[in-house]
Amino acid sequence: MGAFTIAVTSPNLTLKAEIVRRGLTQKGLSLAVGIGETDLSHIVRGRKAAGPVIRARIAAALGLPESELFPETRSPLPA
Repeated sequence: MGAFTIAVTSPNLTLKAEIVRRGLTQKGLSLAVGIGETDLSHIVRGRKAAGPVIRARIAAALGLPESELFPETRSPLPA
């Protein structure tokens, strides 16, 4: 498989990149997560915040830590 570049305008670049990298569709991921395709699209585009349960389901479906997909869930560095 050759290298390719994708222009992403999504505020949630990591989530969008993982969907594309894995050859998934938002529809497929939304089915795996158990939410509507429109809801997932809004999460990816930053129009809607994912709650803790949905963040955990998305992370589990992609097999990644939640903090990697949703930087706002990372613990702050100690001062």
